[in-house]
Amino acid sequence: MEKKTKNYIFFVLLVTFISIFFGFIGGLITNEYVFPYLLKKIKGDEEVELIKQVIEKSYVEESSVIDVVKNITPSVVSIVIYKDFNIASKNYYLPLYHDPIFREFYSYPKEDIEYDKEIVVGGGTGFIFTNDGLILTSSHVVSDPNAKYKVILNDRREYEAEVIALDNYSDIGVIKLIPEDKNKGITGLKVVEFGNSSKIQIGQKVIAIGYALAEYDNTVTTGVVSAKGREIVASDFSGNRKDKLKGLIQTDAAINFGNSGGPLLNLKGEVIGINTAIATNALGIGFAIPINDAKTVISSIQKYGRIVRPMIGVRYTLLTKKLADNLGLKVDQGALVIGDKTSKAIEPGSVAEKSGLKENDIIVSIDNIRIDKDNDLRDIVSKYKVGDKIILEILRDNKTLKKELVLEEHKNIFK
Repeated sequence: MEKKTKNYIFFVLLVTFISIFFGFIGGLITNEYVFPYLLKKIKGDEEVELIKQVIEKSYVEESSVIDVVKNITPSVVSIVIYKDFNIASKNYYLPLYHDPIFREFYSYPKEDIEYDKEIVVGGGTGFIFTNDGLILTSSHVVSDPNAKYKVILNDRREYEAEVIALDNYSDIGVIKLIPEDKNKGITGLKVVEFGNSSKIQIGQKVIAIGYALAEYDNTVTTGVVSAKGREIVASDFSGNRKDKLKGLIQTDAAINFGNSGGPLLNLKGEVIGINTAIATNALGIGFAIPINDAKTVISSIQKYGRIVRPMIGVRYTLLTKKLADNLGLKVDQGALVIGDKTSKAIEPGSVAEKSGLKENDIIVSIDNIRIDKDNDLRDIVSKYKVGDKIILEILRDNKTLKKELVLEEHKNIFK
């Protein structure tokens, strides 16, 4: 009886093995020969080859994304923004913090707060570009003078950071890690590689990495370059700060709150942009600052230790035909010097004030370069250097004036 049982078990195992073996061989033959043969009969040689190329390309592309992420992640940092509670509680969104109904909507610690504590009020992203700990980010991430900033590296090391430079003109900020021992510095930092943002193509694949929602560090998303040269007016969460940004890269790679300041990468792993804003009324529309804009800032910091940019010192709005008609003006192009409720038209102490410019002047041209929608005043000025002489053509009370002035350094774009 035992012998029969053993023979039966052996027989079952043998049949199972043979079935698995020939099933594997059959599957292999079907995949390598039968399926391609049937495809050729149904689709034709050219279409089959195309299908193969698409499959191979998808594998290569997926592998490229994985390799890029592995290589860049050590260079990407999370920036934690925190404040003394007494300062933070003055903001409009904190009075209801202790209400149990509303409290869950805040990202602050859920334990009872001691009023002398520092609390987290937000976060952003950055990436290391020098071995001594300089980090590029968006200026709006680190622009609060009442806040402190902590940087968390990918290996979980944490450092305090100081703000080195802020450029609201391009929404680029630079911070630096503060080593625990200044004599030893910080070791083991990996820097990014910069690409050439002027060579990007609409439709090319891109990767975004960031501290999504100031909670999920090193979040990876992919997409394409949707458009180039976009112009937007970006505002912060409170809506108090509004910056006009030009020449941006538009992408459908998901960019969330907290991603600001993070890198936008090509499939070579090169940084081609700094993620800066999203369209809150749409899905899949994000914007990044071209990295070539940041190269100018970096060069200035390395040369002068700060951002040096020329300025005139006026607030203005570009004229359009509709605006000119509404105001009864005889010209419909140029920069109308005008302030608002919070800012004067002529910055006190600026070269504009020294040169006698006045509110409601219309700056028509700079060195015979006409100011219009394609040649913004600040874009023209940015091509000059501090100390350069320029000649403004101005229209005042329907009379043409010419003023020569010497460009000075903008004092409000760095710490």
